[in-house]
Amino acid sequence: MPMFANANQFSIHGGIYSNIGRDQINVHEGRSALEVLSEHIKDVGAAHDSALRYPPPRCHPETRKEVQTTILKWIQSRANKLPVCWIYGPAGVGKSAVAQTIAELTATNDLLGASFFFSRHQAGSCAEYLFPSIAYQLAVRIQKFNDAITHTLRENPGVLRSSLDIQFRQLFRNTCRLAGEDWMQHPRVIIIDGLDECKESILQQRIISLIASVLKDHLPFRFLIVSRPEPQIHEAFQTNDMESRLKLLSLDKGSWNTRRDIKTFLETGFDRILTHPRMAHVYFPHPWPAHGVIEDLVEKACGQFLYAKTVLEFVNEDHAHPVEQLSIVLGLKAPFQGHFPFKQLDLLYDRILLSHTDRNKVITILGTLIRLSGLSGLRRWNNHRSGPCIAVIETLSGLQTGEVSLVLRGNIFATNHEQVTFIFTTRPSLPDSVSASPLSS
Repeated sequence: MPMFANANQFSIHGGIYSNIGRDQINVHEGRSALEVLSEHIKDVGAAHDSALRYPPPRCHPETRKEVQTTILKWIQSRANKLPVCWIYGPAGVGKSAVAQTIAELTATNDLLGASFFFSRHQAGSCAEYLFPSIAYQLAVRIQKFNDAITHTLRENPGVLRSSLDIQFRQLFRNTCRLAGEDWMQHPRVIIIDGLDECKESILQQRIISLIASVLKDHLPFRFLIVSRPEPQIHEAFQTNDMESRLKLLSLDKGSWNTRRDIKTFLETGFDRILTHPRMAHVYFPHPWPAHGVIEDLVEKACGQFLYAKTVLEFVNEDHAHPVEQLSIVLGLKAPFQGHFPFKQLDLLYDRILLSHTDRNKVITILGTLIRLSGLSGLRRWNNHRSGPCIAVIETLSGLQTGEVSLVLRGNIFATNHEQVTFIFTTRPSLPDSVSASPLSS
């Protein structure tokens, strides 16, 4: 229905109006560009300060200090020849917590341009909202960008429903040019977290390609991209000639004193449980946890902050005794029916395995692995010489030679790349999660 249909004998002066229909967005004088963009992205909730993400993951104050310092120095360097930084690491190591903390720190210091946290919910996994969200946040923070985006939306009112390429060109690249050369006095960072959560792998690669295309414009932006080290993302960085402009930061288990930080996280968490007022009349043995327990949990975490977080949340569950809960985690006591300590990890691993483009082959391989060695055997596959022979797996699974390596690349299992002979798990917490789950059968 047309705007102001059947209306008569009235007048309007100034502004921008938007008529939003099912297939197009028409911009009219009356509403600001900020209002139009805000209406378009209202259900996405992908910014770092969105209420839809509350409470967001963030770093414990005493952890990840070195990596935060490194990232902040990279953002603020004016002579930076590496305008793109890729933070990568396996699931559960706290990548989003680092991205959230950096977003909050840079927002406080006027260094944040925009942030977009991809997520699994429908709108949050759609690439079509990425550049409208970035444009909205830049317009909020930078007046000249706001003026320029208003012009862009007047000239092309349908851009919000256009392809990813057109959105990038119109809402970001061309708008930056329209804003002029003196609109920013210092570099700002644009944070894109969870790129691997974007629905289509081809769109993940396209986003990287579009960012690569704008680097030669020498815009005063730093692009911080955070994801799991999925093959298609790694290949996108290689194929777009970005390697000479790319800073790499790994958050894997052996980097950035991760073991120390997880130990600090666990010690603080257990101390908080002990000293909480509701535990005033609860008996705890001394010391609690017993000597060596935290070190064992750090070992099992293998760099996964999510593992440590899951343990603390399980131990601190309402109406449960923390001492008994910890005994269940350590395997010293059987869990109550349906009361498993690693439900969060179960969901994480299920999602990773089932999001594979060829999930049936992943399930076939995993089933063959368990039939070969049992769940107890999985616990021994933590190095490239302890797993079963790939050729045997392929024979028993009815797969062609080389298929296991192709199917499992970028997953929570890996292969020995030197000889491509053995298979092993990169996540030592996986067997505990699988064996504790009612789905293990």
